[in-house]
Amino acid sequence: MSGKISLCGMIFLFLTFVSCTQPSNLGAYDGTDLRSQALALENGVHWAQELESSVLTTNVAAADGIIKSLQSDTSIIYASGKEDDYEPIYPEIEGFSILNTSMLPETARAVLENFCNAIINGTSADACFARDSIYVLLIFRYDIAKYNAGKFSEYILGEPFANPSIIQCPVRFLRKDGTFMDFAVYLKPEDMCRICAIEYIKGGK
Repeated sequence: MSGKISLCGMIFLFLTFVSCTQPSNLGAYDGTDLRSQALALENGVHWAQELESSVLTTNVAAADGIIKSLQSDTSIIYASGKEDDYEPIYPEIEGFSILNTSMLPETARAVLENFCNAIINGTSADACFARDSIYVLLIFRYDIAKYNAGKFSEYILGEPFANPSIIQCPVRFLRKDGTFMDFAVYLKPEDMCRICAIEYIKGGK
């Protein structure tokens, strides 16, 4: 009997010893380990330098002449009253010219407009030509007939090339069927900007 008691006692003592040496994972949650891991990860991240450190704090000025509460963009620049501060952008007809006639002297513009209107209306254009160049008008009319141009309905003036001795301006005559004829018209500044030559360039649709 004493042998059995001593055996049970030994088993009890063994179980007690094992239970005391094993760590318990059933206690309350302790977040210190996760916090330290997060801090270690954060300290190990190498952040790149920002390209424009002030981009989010810089005050973007509005366009001149526009109230500050209105968001500025290119569509309202010409409503600002400061349009002279910006270079104008002119449309362009591909294969013909930029439609910028700002460099065309007023006298030359008047001669070109009178000439083009006379051709469209079928009236005399003699006054638009230099005295020694009246034959140019005859050649011009011959070119129109040769290419079976028919009656023109409108015209377009392109961007001129000008120097003190000559002004060259592209002119496109159009017909109602969509066809056109392009010419280079030359004017003499020294002779009241009258026409001295006309060069046929091309026709098309």
